Amino acid sequence: MANLFDYLAWRGDLPLSAVGFNEVDGMILARFAYADFENAEPLQNGEASLGKVAQALAEKQTEETEDAALLRALAQSERFRLLRLSAYENRFDAESQTQFSAVTVRLTEKLSYLAFRGTDTTLVGWKENFNMAFLCPVPSQREAADYLARAARKKGGLILGGHSKGGNLAVYAAAMCKPSVRERIEAVYNYDGPGFEASVLHSEGYQQILPRVHTFVPQSSIVGMLLEHEEKITVVHSTRANGIQQHDVCSWEVLPQGFLCMEERTSSSRFIDATVSAWLAEIDYAQRKCVIDTLYEALEQTNAQTLQELSERRFAALKAVLSTARHFDEETKNAVTRTLRLLMRSVQKELPTLRRKNG
Repeated sequence: MANLFDYLAWRGDLPLSAVGFNEVDGMILARFAYADFENAEPLQNGEASLGKVAQALAEKQTEETEDAALLRALAQSERFRLLRLSAYENRFDAESQTQFSAVTVRLTEKLSYLAFRGTDTTLVGWKENFNMAFLCPVPSQREAADYLARAARKKGGLILGGHSKGGNLAVYAAAMCKPSVRERIEAVYNYDGPGFEASVLHSEGYQQILPRVHTFVPQSSIVGMLLEHEEKITVVHSTRANGIQQHDVCSWEVLPQGFLCMEERTSSSRFIDATVSAWLAEIDYAQRKCVIDTLYEALEQTNAQTLQELSERRFAALKAVLSTARHFDEETKNAVTRTLRLLMRSVQKELPTLRRKNG
């Protein structure tokens, strides 16, 4: 079962001038966008070859991980190593709940790929994701739109892409940019990134960019099915059984010229999608904000900064949530109770369909 590492072995010796840029290339660069560019010396002067950056970061790896293997493979790949990196930006602000990062990859003299990083492991990053349920734009979406505007000052065509939240940012930036910039966008690649609220879907910019948006999700997608999509969605086969684990693009199966695709998502993915959509349809923005903010404030009491730290302090987290719940005012208590009741009702409504399909 081939993955992106096999693709690099098959296509790694073929420059883009020989075999053009495709969705697997975009996925690889979207994954590369998670790299710790802050510690990449070759990029400190603002621009460097992808190969030198990847090699410098690979030498700093202390464990044998998929990320380390990807850095080494890219450093040695004729297809990627001579590409130029520039315009790296990274912003993190706990107070405004902002987590944004992006880098520009010069594919040819006339074409650039803007890679938007997905959510990192910080609680702030995930809180911003949940904020999308009641707020648009969230800070990182505004940052993405501004980043595209700056990138567009240079001439040439543009491709935008990202994994997870990064895919959402790529689509949002393309939808909200000036028409003159949008005309230069050749494609937008969204790799299992969430959708949008109706205000974005109905906007003129979104409708104009829609034919150029390519969204890819694994067969048991969870993250990519959050909120709403109007674009065509391509289902990619993942080698992992768990829906959350399938979010990792290293598990996506590839062919020499693209992904190994499936006809549809699994029944469990469709069940979660229908359940959450029905639930959100019955909750107004004020109630969504109240519940999400209340839970986040409780988790902050653990002093955990990352998901790993939160996992290690899971008993403290549970205690904080229960302690906070005891001090809810009547309005907050009613909002939380109602949303949980509606969630259970949505689950019960969709369960018969799931059972029938699973036979």
